[in-house]
Amino acid sequence: LTENGNFLSDILMSQFATSATGDGYPFAIYSLVHGTSTRTRNDIMGFVHDELYSHPATSGIKATSTIKDGTASISASVKVSADGKYDLGCAILQNGLSGGADAYEDVYNNVVRNISGNYRYMSTNAFTLKSGEEKTGLLFEDVKFDAANKDKVSIVLFTLVAEGNKVRIDNVVSMPVGGSVEYVYNE
Repeated sequence: LTENGNFLSDILMSQFATSATGDGYPFAIYSLVHGTSTRTRNDIMGFVHDELYSHPATSGIKATSTIKDGTASISASVKVSADGKYDLGCAILQNGLSGGADAYEDVYNNVVRNISGNYRYMSTNAFTLKSGEEKTGLLFEDVKFDAANKDKVSIVLFTLVAEGNKVRIDNVVSMPVGGSVEYVYNE
């Protein structure tokens, strides 16, 4: 995916000045605030575990998706356990994509095929909630996906929370296209 002619991976990595440090790929970005260039699965899992422990989710996401004419519509709600400014984003992921002749892998999974514009910052639709409050009626309409490979596509919703002058991904849920998910916290 690109934004203004730049690859999303390069945009995100530039937040962490990886070209200056010579880190390069693979690079794990967690919550839009922290990143690591550790290369082993155990190192990355440890990094993710440490982040989950030090920043438990304060928001839950409940959603339902429907399919019409090859696009998805998603209706979602967000409930929080801490006061704050929140926003909701959406991404479409696809599994089983061929890597091609020059690819590092033969098959790629969890490839971002579509993502809402607020994947790095709060949108104009951001909302403020107090602990225990719920925001309902959050909609993403006419979301494009590969309908011919629906069984390999998933919808991912993520909450963003303002943290000082930064934005952190607070929670993420996944569901099949045409499916639903109930509130999930810290899993």
